[in-house]
Amino acid sequence: MAIDSIVRAVTQALHQRLGTLDPQLIERVTHEVLGALEDPAERSAASPSAPLRVHDDGTITTGLGARIAHPAGSLPTCASCVETARREITERAIVTATGINKRGVLASLTTSIAEAGGNIQDVSQTIISDFFTLILVVALDSLTISLADLKDKLKLAAERQGIRVVVMHEDVLRSLQRV
Repeated sequence: MAIDSIVRAVTQALHQRLGTLDPQLIERVTHEVLGALEDPAERSAASPSAPLRVHDDGTITTGLGARIAHPAGSLPTCASCVETARREITERAIVTATGINKRGVLASLTTSIAEAGGNIQDVSQTIISDFFTLILVVALDSLTISLADLKDKLKLAAERQGIRVVVMHEDVLRSLQRV
């Protein structure tokens, strides 16, 4: 795939996902990122690589001249840094469910979460023989009900399915792991 078609595809995907960013800015940053991945011997003079410049107004100028807002005063440098920053912003609950596997278990729980305005950020399900375990990480920032009401709603859904469910705020679970 030619680099221009990759840039177009990435630009379109990011613009659809983020929406609020200027497509030309996304394209310039995408070119810059892909250029940084190229072998230095293959780089053309048309795509120079210059260091980032941080300005007093809180913006950054990239090597290709795109000026973007500086994210929260520091640039995350790894996936774990991004994950940590995201966790600090969003309160989350951890939902675990166990029981005998049958059709509709996952759908029942996720529907209850969606109806309450929760956003499922991560899911893990394991099925061994006739038994399943399920872990959901749910963002609480857009809930339309309280966490206590969400717990009750999920327990009711679990009872209808004949399974057990435990709902814990992430802070509680992390505290339990430190003890």
